[in-house]
Amino acid sequence: RHREHLEEEVAARTSELIRVNANLTDANQALLSEIAERKRTEDKLRESEEHFRLISENVADLIAVLDSKGRRLYNSPSYKSILGDPAKLEGTVSFNEIHPDDRERIKTIFEETIRTGIGQIAEYRFLLGNGSVRYIESQGSVIRDSEGKPAKVVVVSRDVTRRMRVEKMLRENESRFRLF
Repeated sequence: RHREHLEEEVAARTSELIRVNANLTDANQALLSEIAERKRTEDKLRESEEHFRLISENVADLIAVLDSKGRRLYNSPSYKSILGDPAKLEGTVSFNEIHPDDRERIKTIFEETIRTGIGQIAEYRFLLGNGSVRYIESQGSVIRDSEGKPAKVVVVSRDVTRRMRVEKMLRENESRFRLF
């Protein structure tokens, strides 16, 4: 009788272990599937980051990401030629290098962009530390938060100093030729 009881307990325990093992096998399969999906996602993210890095490091345009107050969150490597080390710009106010005569107008455009969610194009001047002036053309585009509200602005800018100088020279030449 005692032996039968032990055999029944062993059979019940074995049955329970088989069921637990099946559940663990299913859980392991689900976990392996989840790990594989996560790896695919990480690979896609890494590939996307690599594409972004290649683009940002090889484009001549100045690319910045600003928070809603105009502080720099990111500046592309191309900023080095105008404002110095992009890493040192992080957290600084983006309006500081704008020529004082243009600063309020650009702040107003930026604030309108945040308020309306509509990016704008603007031309203005950077006043550099060495006293030189660079003419800049910028296009702002809004990045929205999870609620759809404008949270950040991506600003793609181009140094148009050479173009401005050529246009000025053409205007001067044109006015000289009109005298004749």
